[in-house]
Amino acid sequence: MKYFYYLSQYPGDSDVLVRIKARRKPGPHTQHRSGTWVISELEDGKWVMPGCPEVTLGTLARCKYVGSMEAK
Repeated sequence: MKYFYYLSQYPGDSDVLVRIKARRKPGPHTQHRSGTWVISELEDGKWVMPGCPEVTLGTLARCKYVGSMEAK
């Protein structure tokens, strides 16, 4: 498993770093049946579950991909 990091900007807020834990980079050919991925966001130095913890491919397309890292 890997963590995939994205920089997301919510309306009216500053940029937020979010991560997705998955085997492969999220994309149109690696979607789950539900079409969503569960995210965590960095808040005060800790990874927390946001109020809306699932994103779709359309939302990810608007985010900037930062990189990936092996999950422990």
